[in-house]
Formats: sequence, structure tokens, C-alpha cells
Amino acid sequence: TDLPIREGRRREGHARRSPNSPFFTENDLKMQQFRHRRALSRHQNERQKASAVISGDFDGALGVRGYAISQMTGTSGRQRVPTESLSNLIVPVPPLPEQRRIAHILGTLDDKIENNRKTAKTLEAMAQAIFKSWFVDFDPVRAKMAGESRESICKRLKLTPEILDLFPDRLVDSELGEIPEGWNPIVLSKLFIERKER
Repeated sequence: TDLPIREGRRREGHARRSPNSPFFTENDLKMQQFRHRRALSRHQNERQKASAVISGDFDGALGVRGYAISQMTGTSGRQRVPTESLSNLIVPVPPLPEQRRIAHILGTLDDKIENNRKTAKTLEAMAQAIFKSWFVDFDPVRAKMAGESRESICKRLKLTPEILDLFPDRLVDSELGEIPEGWNPIVLSKLFIERKER
């Protein structure tokens, strides 16, 4: 026999319906219907995804993330994936020879990345050494002042003749100490203002 329905909502603070009570509110029945529909939908999705995984069409399904989401239980904001759901997840794995080929490719890429990092570190050290030689120690200028030949300077300091010609052949005194002739100490902000005015 159908259970009688008591119209109206259960107010906050009122006692919950006893399991032995013959009365259900309308909201009770709607909640039960919602739970049954959600459970049915979850089971249907689980079967479809399981079929896709077993048939090897795992990429065509929602993948591990989508499968995990479909297995979530609990209320909104407090949902979780039961451990037993993940223990039943079937993931296709390529044959062992293919796995080895993939591992070889990944290993080669890792080696290349590491070599690139070492190269970048070496180039950075070289750039710092060149900067110090040219603009702190003024090695090209001092080599010219010492009468060293152009060929020797270029070879020793790794310079091209065109770059060597940009350096003067003597040092002059300044408020910062000795600097190449024709070079002037200037505040960086002032340099930006002068370029902007041009």
C-alpha cells in the first residue's frame, strides 16, 4: 500500500522522522527519487566507461580523471572517490617492446635537456667572463697599450678584428678610476632621459 504523504516541509530544529513512522513528506520522496536517478546514472556511466576501457578505447572515454569523477560519492564540496573504485580501474598498457622504445625516447630527451642545461650554464659563465674582461678589466685596451699585435689580441681574447677596433688604445683618469679614452661615466637614469629627449 502507498504510504500517506504529509504536505509541507520539516522545519529546522524539528525531530527527524522516525524509521518506523508511516509518514513521508513530499521532500522525502523527491530526495529518494533523486538518489535513485543519480545511482542509476552512475551505474550506467560506469558500465559505458568500463566497456570502453576493456575494448581498448580508453582515450575515447573520459580517461582516469573522468572515471574517478564518475565514481565520486558524498555531498557537493565533500565528494571523494572510494578506493575500491580505483582498484577496479582497467588501464591499457602497451606491449613491452613498445614500452622500451618509449623509455628510450624519453631517456634520450632527458639527456638532451641535461646537455642543454650544461651548455646554457657554460655560455652564461663565458658571457660573464667576457663582460668582466671588456668592461671591468679593459683587457683589449691594456693589450693595445702593451703593444700586442692585433692577431695575438684577437686570438687570446677571442675577439674579431671589427670588435677590437671599437676599443681605444689608451686609458684615462676619471672619477671612477681609469677608463678607456672616449668613454664617460654617466648615471643610468640620465642616459635614459637623454635618449628619450632625442
